Amino acid sequence: MATQLFTTSLSPLKMSLDDAFVHDYQAREDLFQAQPSFVQREVELQATLIAKAVLERQSPLHFRLPDQVACHLNGPGDLTLVSVPFPQREQKVGGLLDLLKSADLNRRMKELEDSPDKAVSTCGQLIRYAIARQLVYRVLPPPQRNGSNQRWLSAYALSFFMPQWVALDDQDNLLVNSVEEARAIIEAMQRFLSTLKIAAGLAPYFIVDEEYQRKRFGMLAQLINQGQALARHETGGIITRLKQRVAGNSLNRGFDLDLPFFDDQALEIRTLNIPVIPHGRIQFVPAFLVIALRVKQMEVEHSPGLSHTTQAHLLEELKALEGAFDHLIE
Repeated sequence: MATQLFTTSLSPLKMSLDDAFVHDYQAREDLFQAQPSFVQREVELQATLIAKAVLERQSPLHFRLPDQVACHLNGPGDLTLVSVPFPQREQKVGGLLDLLKSADLNRRMKELEDSPDKAVSTCGQLIRYAIARQLVYRVLPPPQRNGSNQRWLSAYALSFFMPQWVALDDQDNLLVNSVEEARAIIEAMQRFLSTLKIAAGLAPYFIVDEEYQRKRFGMLAQLINQGQALARHETGGIITRLKQRVAGNSLNRGFDLDLPFFDDQALEIRTLNIPVIPHGRIQFVPAFLVIALRVKQMEVEHSPGLSHTTQAHLLEELKALEGAFDHLIE
């Protein structure tokens, strides 16, 4: 039997297409906070299990709806504590032979939310919200304010800072033992952002959450900073090796360059192929390399697939390479 529990009200919001996410986020937040403590604990427990399964792609995923939930039976306003139908309480997503995808979970959440049973529908809304909150607030480490006195850290100018994921300083010097370790740090930051993307994919309205925004924009800034620094560091290594090969006359059979750069749209280190000399018995002269670099600069300047900031970063590397060899041209 349904029992009258309590009354809640949403704060008035200015409705527009732009603030639809704000409205949805606040509605789910209010609905969750209005639940009895035992319902909140059960929803949070299930969200913890689900979030772990999604990140680890565990399939099949089993989770449970709470026995009772407070829901709006007669429109916004009054909340009533009702029982969740027993056959609906046990849920399963995925099969033994498949890796769990967030899209699979998203479909199941939509099925629950679209249920004609108000208790089941409310559970779907609550669990979706709680999963996103678990991913953003619990799975990901919290931001740290930059309290360091090291000058080079001021380049970040961030309120969000993850010191364990700094691999290079502002002079592009490695602060870790190897380039491989630096690349592993880049991958850790990419996984951080991937987790935020999963949260936003499951609950798009969660992008207006303050903690989500702080973590996303802070990590984006740190990843781009470190990704570009690592690419420049590796470019410096390429210049050193090329000079050694020029001095040893070991570039006379032709070669291409694969120049690393950080693409701030794809959020990953990529390589730009630069054909310098066709493979064969062709004597190397520095002019070949300088001309190839200048041609590639023009291509980059007119590349529609790169952002302006990535173009500037890549041009900086190409010009550094050119500057290391153009003085050798007679």
